[in-house]
Amino acid sequence: MIPGYLLVVHNTLLAVCLIGAWAVISLYAVLTLAGYLYARESARGAGPPDPEEWPFVSILVPAHNEEIVIAGTLESLLHLDYPHHRMEIIVIDDASTDRTREILEHFMATDRRVKLVAIPHGFGGKGKSHALTT
Repeated sequence: MIPGYLLVVHNTLLAVCLIGAWAVISLYAVLTLAGYLYARESARGAGPPDPEEWPFVSILVPAHNEEIVIAGTLESLLHLDYPHHRMEIIVIDDASTDRTREILEHFMATDRRVKLVAIPHGFGGKGKSHALTT
């Protein structure tokens, strides 16, 4: 036979555990419902911001002897779905020895968003990370 005080302790611990478990389940139910309502409400009035409010961005393109691919790269960047007056493309010519510079100058003449930063021979050719930090 179990003494009476152990039965009281046992029943008290059982009640505390059950109340605690139901409290946690209730808390998660309330948080889930609140999250759902918040997401539904915020999605209702949310739309994309006005393009006039988009930030101005500068796209840095390090290039060392990229004659074969630079034109395609620039064409892709110039066709981004971003307001033209809110972006610029800065190509960093890392002391190229091929026709990369000529191709860049052609793009600069046709689109004013394209800009050139030329690293002189002797300082360049040390890799893309060096070109971006120079």
